[in-house]
Amino acid sequence: MSPVGLVCFASTRRGVFRVVWGVGMNAFVRVLVREGVVVGDGATEVNDLVKRQLGEYFEGVRRVFNVPIDLRVSGFARKVLNAVASIPFGEVRSYRDVAVSVGSPKAYRAVGNAVARNPVPIIIPCHRVVKSDGSIGRYGGDENVKAWLLRHEGITLLPGRSPAPARLKIVK
Repeated sequence: MSPVGLVCFASTRRGVFRVVWGVGMNAFVRVLVREGVVVGDGATEVNDLVKRQLGEYFEGVRRVFNVPIDLRVSGFARKVLNAVASIPFGEVRSYRDVAVSVGSPKAYRAVGNAVARNPVPIIIPCHRVVKSDGSIGRYGGDENVKAWLLRHEGITLLPGRSPAPARLKIVK
């Protein structure tokens, strides 16, 4: 159990490929079956590493994940998630900032869609992506979890609007 509820994850020998929370184990297994995943493929070492590092993150002693990721996305979504993975602990970027960083400055909505489908949240820290006006944005349908993760990293987004991504109002 974590501060955001039960966190379930699945790995292959290549790396972690799915992280979810807010569902029970049975529902998670149904997700894996729907995705055509074969459970029990020898990923014990990766699972142990992911479990330890997620625990350390929630305890406040880990800021950077060092686990292999079996990222099962391609093209634009892969570029976006790689950019999001480089956002440091305790910092945020806007969807527009991410769009610019991947060479598609007008594709911030497509960035939002790619971020929304992140298969390994927390490990690829999509919670660190916020709206250009400084508001929190959505997060897997639960803005409270996103707010908790940001506070956990020392970030509090102030109420109000900011017209440019470079002027996000952040209190640390």
